[in-house]
Amino acid sequence: MLLRLFQVQNRRASDGMKLLIKELKEELALLDQHILLDFEALVAPNPMDYRGLKETAKLSVLIDGEPTEIIVGFPDTFPHALPSFFYKEGFFGSFPHLEEDGLICFTRNESLILDSRYPASILINCLEKVIDLMEKGLYGENKEDYLLEFEAYWRNGAEMKIYSCIDTQNQTVRHLDLWLKEIGGNYSIFASEENENLSFAIENIFQTDRTGSVNCRCIYFPLEKNTFFMPPIKDTEWSHATIKQNIMGNLSSENQKVFRSLVQKKSKKFNTKFDFVIIGLPTSNGNVVLFSYAFYDNEFSIKGSAKKIPFHPFILRCKNLKKIKATISRWHPSHMLNRTGGNTTLMNKHVLIVGAGSIGSEIAVRFAKAGVEKISLVDHDIMELENVHRHALGSNRVFQLSEGRGLLHQFKVHALAEEIQQKYPFTTVKEYAKNFSDCLKEELFDWSKVDLVVVSIGMPNQEMQINRHMLRLQDSPPVLYTWVEPLGIGGHVLVTANQVKQGCYQCLFKPEEDDPIYNRSAFAEPFQEFSKAVTGCGSVFTPYNFLDSERTAILTAATGIKVLTQEIIDNPLLSWKGDGQTFLSQGFHSTSRYALTEEELHASRLMYKDLECPVCSF
Repeated sequence: MLLRLFQVQNRRASDGMKLLIKELKEELALLDQHILLDFEALVAPNPMDYRGLKETAKLSVLIDGEPTEIIVGFPDTFPHALPSFFYKEGFFGSFPHLEEDGLICFTRNESLILDSRYPASILINCLEKVIDLMEKGLYGENKEDYLLEFEAYWRNGAEMKIYSCIDTQNQTVRHLDLWLKEIGGNYSIFASEENENLSFAIENIFQTDRTGSVNCRCIYFPLEKNTFFMPPIKDTEWSHATIKQNIMGNLSSENQKVFRSLVQKKSKKFNTKFDFVIIGLPTSNGNVVLFSYAFYDNEFSIKGSAKKIPFHPFILRCKNLKKIKATISRWHPSHMLNRTGGNTTLMNKHVLIVGAGSIGSEIAVRFAKAGVEKISLVDHDIMELENVHRHALGSNRVFQLSEGRGLLHQFKVHALAEEIQQKYPFTTVKEYAKNFSDCLKEELFDWSKVDLVVVSIGMPNQEMQINRHMLRLQDSPPVLYTWVEPLGIGGHVLVTANQVKQGCYQCLFKPEEDDPIYNRSAFAEPFQEFSKAVTGCGSVFTPYNFLDSERTAILTAATGIKVLTQEIIDNPLLSWKGDGQTFLSQGFHSTSRYALTEEELHASRLMYKDLECPVCSF
């Protein structure tokens, strides 16, 4: 019954598509266009020839004045999705963006808005792009696109994959540390820069280690800028002479000397059966294409001896030499950051975070995501189950088992460090499970090696002490103070010591005659009682939820990144405003600052400064 229902629905969908194509042909006849000469629906095409598309048509067009046939395939969701175009004739040979099965990649704009009311116009607009791409290929105007799409072409016929952590900014020919390991009945291959201890990263990313692995020689060849050669197209493969010419012929003279020096050195650590080469091919957009070969059976017999001598295939080639194409899967941190909108300028930064609670934990995770190389965490507090719903860590990080001591609560800094290093193994985390004041007394930090300090403890008296200490330093790094207000009314981040001395945390507490001091940045009127207790004094907390702490953390991390990249100069006070509904409905009162618009808050971001501040104005 279900099968029959599915067949009926499928037939209806197919009939509907055929009707749409018929209407499309009629609509095309009414359009004032001179691109499409003829449109003929294909009868019973093989969907496997057109990437599973069942409804196809043959289009007659002119390419550089020559009559040409292009096949268009319509997805079931057309005109709400783009059609696909195929070129199978081969009259014009190959051109950039033509894939092995004839598919023409004419656009990458997945967010293109389609006006489904006009299917014929969608077809014509797409066809214009296809013809333009083909004619540019015919005239060689988009030849550079072969390099931009090189890795896509290289995947055709490749038989192995190498997981590589390579610094493509290093322009020297060099050995890479390459090793093979059998995992789950198959061999996996890993390559990274020599002398880098990436064991922790490998264990966390690939869930394996080097136990039982085999080392092979691998040389990285960074080719010179403006190098150009065609990738292997369709079923063609490079001969050994072509491989050698493309690589050795595009090395600098200095790198050719380095290569000869490398292959002359004998090493017993390599398995001599394989020789790997990984090539870095620079492109016009500043990126580097990576591709690889593995060579084997390149050993020469010694007359009168059973011993065989291996040679690098670019030095001497044996008639039995065999090769395997390999693709490169990258896991270098700069590549991963570029792919996800990260900032590679943060890769050499050190951020110290004081307070690993609901806000501090979220800030730490966000700096790790952004690519910060080193994070130091300071907090003497332990994880509690009641923390988890507004903390970056979950309940699995609250406890740990200790031999002889049983079940123990984890320190927040230790639990957070484990979480960050497992998820973002290229970020190093140093933990200090103690009060920040004790760290200062013990002089645990070399401030010349700290680029940013973030204080997220929510304790004004301690923060004022920290503020005084940091501004007394000879050359303090920028310091951010961040806190959230109760019941969703808002949150704040204050920048201090950022290339300008005036403007600090103490300025927020400017005294007015004999009145008690209070935080003048607040949205909530001072001297109201917000704390709550669920089970007595030991369970007192300030009421705000995870959305408030996360929003404050996002503002703080974004501000910190701008400070690190010098996009923010001076010491602004930045705030976000909540809607205040919950806050006001419980009878609490807001300040006049809460009445300011977002624009007014931004315009007044430096007006908090106290010109007579005892900390920053003298």
